[in-house]
Amino acid sequence: MKLFFVVLFVAAASSFASSTLTGEIAGKCILEVPETDDYVDSNPFVEAEMYSTAFAGFGDYYHAEDFTPSAKYDITHVWWWTISTGAVPGPADLEVLFYDDNPAGGPGTELWSGVPTAVELGDTGVTFAGYVIWETRVTLPDTDYFLAEQDVTYWVSIHRPGADTFYIILDATVEGNECYRIVTAGGPWVPGSTTGYPATDTFQIIEGDPYVSLDRGTWGSIKAVF
Repeated sequence: MKLFFVVLFVAAASSFASSTLTGEIAGKCILEVPETDDYVDSNPFVEAEMYSTAFAGFGDYYHAEDFTPSAKYDITHVWWWTISTGAVPGPADLEVLFYDDNPAGGPGTELWSGVPTAVELGDTGVTFAGYVIWETRVTLPDTDYFLAEQDVTYWVSIHRPGADTFYIILDATVEGNECYRIVTAGGPWVPGSTTGYPATDTFQIIEGDPYVSLDRGTWGSIKAVF
């Protein structure tokens, strides 16, 4: 009897550590998003464009979405639409990563990674497979923003290393390049469609401040004079 209990428990736990989460969408979406003038890149959540599958963003499972800024920006915030099958993450639970573009397709070299200084979670009023879809806004460290050059393609990823409970919503509409993912540690980046799903984007919004040539340290020195 004890053996049966252990096997049953392991099977139940494993079901929440899948590379994908499937289900149905339910509810009414209410999102508070920034003014479009603040966007570096915009792919906002639209219920009608959501697949019935979400990609894992934990453990060995990384994913990345591309963006190409029309001006030079310090990236300040990235917004995702996420599902947590366990406790929702705080800043220390997440990492954000930026990559350059691989001419062969997908992300190339990692350019920047860091832990957010803040994570804001907004209940969208929509559930997926019975779990809340969270509007997840991460704030990058203001001492170390990622600097994105004009008309250069980059890839951005959000990842939860320590808990197998974090999923990213997929978008049926592809803008730019479809999302890429890694399904095993150290493995190659592959298009999302090669894992058995149609070509897809991930929902996200990127915010930033137009880059100025004087850095924050310089501004601090100038202010100290007055």
